[in-house]
Amino acid sequence: MMETLAKSKSNKFDGDKEDMSDLENKFSKLNPMAQEFVPRVFDFDVDQLNQVVQVVLNWSKNKVFKEKKYSRAMEEALDFVCQKMRKTVEGFQLVRERTMLLHDQTKEELNSQEPLFKVLLKVFHNSRFNKLLLEEGRTHVHQDYSTMDLR
Repeated sequence: MMETLAKSKSNKFDGDKEDMSDLENKFSKLNPMAQEFVPRVFDFDVDQLNQVVQVVLNWSKNKVFKEKKYSRAMEEALDFVCQKMRKTVEGFQLVRERTMLLHDQTKEELNSQEPLFKVLLKVFHNSRFNKLLLEEGRTHVHQDYSTMDLR
């Protein structure tokens, strides 16, 4: 087959009938949509085939370039988001540590003031109880005097 290509003066694919029938059989097995859009290789000049190959190659290179560019942009965006998230997590950790420290300080203060509050509650309770006893005593005395006959 390569010999026939080299011998061809018109620069067209001059395969023998077996080569042509093999190509046509393979081409006929393609999807009908693909048959419509896929050019028949044996209908082109070698120069035309080279041009088609060059166009496809350039298109592929552009596609790869765009995908690499997009990939780099996505990597940069991901790095930026990761950095921002790390800073946010660090900030949350600092806030949590401060909150825990303040909680512990407040707990210590309340624990140290608890005995004082207990004493104050006892004093208040006792004074309230004494006041109630005093009022009860007064009402009792008042009742005693009201029932007494003073004539």
